[in-house]
Amino acid sequence: MISYPYVSLKALAMGRDFGVLIVKLSDAGMNIATLQLIGFSLGAHVVGETGRQVIESGKIIPRITGLDPAKPLFDGPIPSPLYKRLERGCADFVDIIHSNPKKYGMETATGTIDFYPNYGETVQPGCPEGNFMPFTPEELCSHDRSRELMIQALFTPYDLQASAAPNYPTWVRNNGAPINVTTIGDLINKAFSGLYYLTTNAQVPYGKGPEGLKP
Repeated sequence: MISYPYVSLKALAMGRDFGVLIVKLSDAGMNIATLQLIGFSLGAHVVGETGRQVIESGKIIPRITGLDPAKPLFDGPIPSPLYKRLERGCADFVDIIHSNPKKYGMETATGTIDFYPNYGETVQPGCPEGNFMPFTPEELCSHDRSRELMIQALFTPYDLQASAAPNYPTWVRNNGAPINVTTIGDLINKAFSGLYYLTTNAQVPYGKGPEGLKP
């Protein structure tokens, strides 16, 4: 059986190959200034490695979006140096959605902006609670929510609003104060940085607009 550590290393190698391809396409005339890479779970670290490879060529990808980057081997007290994770230096701007930071996704903030939807909850609203078999739809519901939020942001770009705070307890104490408000998705304010929190609905549409700024 192929192991997760082996697959992770191969995935990062694939990310480097993708970076080489992007550089070749750029040299051939592709406008890299319009490029945005999006990766989910382990794929978030793949596009992070792609960004590093492009930087080594003297170019830079404008934006990389990580959807709940995978936690195993990439996060924890002492992450392995072999498993390079998505970080803010991988692109000019890196935004990350952490929808399952207690289990499959990273909790550590490594982006330019890190979104934590419903951070105080054990699971995302609308996802089942209980002990489920690994990698079942029920078990992966919160992890998958990062993708669903990004898709929702494409249709209702103003609805998934988040406000800044140095940490979650401070955000709760702010009780909805609109501090440096920005949105998940295309309308994100690239002048901002740091930790961002919001609440969402349990079903589509997930976005609550300004109400999502409240704990």
